[in-house]
Amino acid sequence: MYRIAKYQERIKEFENHEHIKSLRSEIGILRMMLEEKFNSLNGTTDQESNHNLILAMPLIADHIIKIEKLVKSCNTIEMQLGQYLDKGTVIQIANEIVNVVDSYVEDETIKEKISDEIIQIIERSEPNLK
Repeated sequence: MYRIAKYQERIKEFENHEHIKSLRSEIGILRMMLEEKFNSLNGTTDQESNHNLILAMPLIADHIIKIEKLVKSCNTIEMQLGQYLDKGTVIQIANEIVNVVDSYVEDETIKEKISDEIIQIIERSEPNLK
């Protein structure tokens, strides 16, 4: 009961936080921990480094599995909350942006360059679109 009373205020902060359903911070923390684990495996020789890596493999593998599960959970939550845009929606938004630009810009060359840059942005973002 003492611990609950002691941390009650902090618990309320977490409960009421606007990003409570986001797991992105936790993913970042786990990835930093994995990076630190790899950084700590350096030995004085390549053989010693390889030995340290082999000894650490169960912990590393477990850590990778935890990151994977957390990423999947994060994606699921974000999809359920409607925080993802599908490719069709992104293209529709891009078309509307191009139409706005078209109504204000008369130079066809500039309009074409703007349109091309928007397409390039979408293409670079494509692996993140669902």
